[in-house]
Amino acid sequence: GDPSAAVGHLLGAAEQSAASSDLASAETYYRQAIELIDAGHPDPERRVAATIGLGSAQRDQSNQEFRETLLEATNAALALDRPDLAAQAAIANFRGVTSVINDVDRERVDALERTIAAHEARRTAEVAMLLATLVAEIGYDIDVPVERRLALTDLAIEIAREVGEPRVLAEVLVRAARSNLLPDRVEVARALVPESVALADAAGDPTLSALARLFEQVMCLGIGEIARGEQTLATALRVAETDCPPMVLALCRVNTVQYLLYA
Repeated sequence: GDPSAAVGHLLGAAEQSAASSDLASAETYYRQAIELIDAGHPDPERRVAATIGLGSAQRDQSNQEFRETLLEATNAALALDRPDLAAQAAIANFRGVTSVINDVDRERVDALERTIAAHEARRTAEVAMLLATLVAEIGYDIDVPVERRLALTDLAIEIAREVGEPRVLAEVLVRAARSNLLPDRVEVARALVPESVALADAAGDPTLSALARLFEQVMCLGIGEIARGEQTLATALRVAETDCPPMVLALCRVNTVQYLLYA
């Protein structure tokens, strides 16, 4: 049969499986599509798209191989001069919180910075998301001044508001707004937290709703609203247990334990 048609069939099956939360099947179909492309029917752009799908499925199953898979996809997309695909890969290469606590994932930061540069200062949803993801990844980088992190945060939020897509703004706030959890920016954080939660809920995405509440509980801990933080975490955990992939559920459980230890 037609190899190209077979690849298309596998990618369609993978997307359907991912949409129905059958992540293991999605991963299998994406792998098969990549193997078929590599077997002698080169289609570099389709391969990148399949690799992004594979990495996303791995991420949502808490399979830590997703990092390398999506870095590979980002680098391949940039080599093909496809900043749009590079953005998809770099944005997907994020587990909901900073990748490494008290350290920096230099490869991820480099991939994000090169992808942002490839977009040539455009003010698009993709650039807002890339900037927000970069802010999250440099959160523990002692070589990055606080002023730069805040400037990147403000720029990401500014562009997201210009774009005018509520879901994009929700994603940007979830990824970047916690950089405002500083003594002289606490009022900014107080305003952004409820906006983040409301936008996430309105988007109808349980994962986004759970992650927005993880941002809220960090703020609650910082300002001493312990009971509110406990209620927020309970809601996040309930959402995650009902409707979210394993990766998000794991994050909510870890944050719950940490909150009880530090509160």
